This record gives sequence, structure tokens and C-alpha cells, in this order.
Amino acid sequence: SLMFDNVVWGDEAFSVNTAKNSLFGIMQILYYLDCHPPLHYIWTKLFGDVLGHTVPVYHLAALVPFIVGIILAVTVVRKRFGNIPAAFFVVISGLGASCIEYNLEIRMYSLAFLGVFGAFYCSYRVIQTGKKSAWIGMVLWALEAAYSHYYALVTVGILLFFTGLTVWIK
Repeated sequence: SLMFDNVVWGDEAFSVNTAKNSLFGIMQILYYLDCHPPLHYIWTKLFGDVLGHTVPVYHLAALVPFIVGIILAVTVVRKRFGNIPAAFFVVISGLGASCIEYNLEIRMYSLAFLGVFGAFYCSYRVIQTGKKSAWIGMVLWALEAAYSHYYALVTVGILLFFTGLTVWIK
């Protein structure tokens, strides 16, 4: 019901108005009016350009990363870590009232969360295997997170530092 309510609050309206611009326009708006990284706005613009610039489509752009995270949790995390960590991830990321609200907001939270989750999983794989593909995956997921939200930038920066430190000590 939150997806189809056609109601946006201040920050969501800023995201919607920014995403309706060209890539140059998005960068200009972010340069002059905002401090957030551009990936969320580009992601939202892509959904709008493909499916139409409507409020439910913008909510869908926020919902898709959440759904991808849940699918990864019940497949990859469950296979690697077991049922309890996978269930814990699903509960923490999606079943609380505030999680449902934030995962549907036309903001960068779900996209940033997915990037941090992917970087963490690849960090685990780096520590376990040391494979080059795990390093590449970790860096790509970290870039996705960092270009989505500045708090995610700090989170993945710390994650990359401690992953490198752990590998160096190991």
C-alpha cells in the first residue's frame, strides 16, 4: 500500500525532481544543492526512463535492491552460513515497520544497504579464499555502496581496511 500511495515527503520529492533531469542536470543539482553521491539518483532515473516517471515506479526503484538482498539472503547466505543467519538478515532488513518504510522510500537506503551487504559477503570470501574474483567483487560492491550514500562510504571504507588488515596478518 505504501508503494501506491502517490505521496512523497520532502527528501523523496527532492529525489524525484532530481531523477527527472538529464545526467548532467543530476550532477549539477548534486553539486549545488546536495551532498549525496549520485548513484541513487541515476538508478531512480533509469527506472523512470524505462517504466515511466511515476511515484510507484520510483518506489519500485527503491524496492528492487531490497528484494535482491532478500533473495541473496535466502540463497547465498543460507547456503554459506545456515538458516539462522539468513533468517536474522531477513528479519533485520525487512520485517520491522521502519524497515518496510525505509525500503520503500524514494531514497538511497536500500541501494546502499545492498552494496554494504555485497561488500561484506565478498570480504568474507576474500578472507576465506583470497581469490582475485572475491577482491574484485568486494571493490565493486563497495563502490556501489559508496556512490549510493556517504554513510555507506564510511562503512565500506572500514570494511575494506579491516579486510586488508586481516589478509595481511593472515
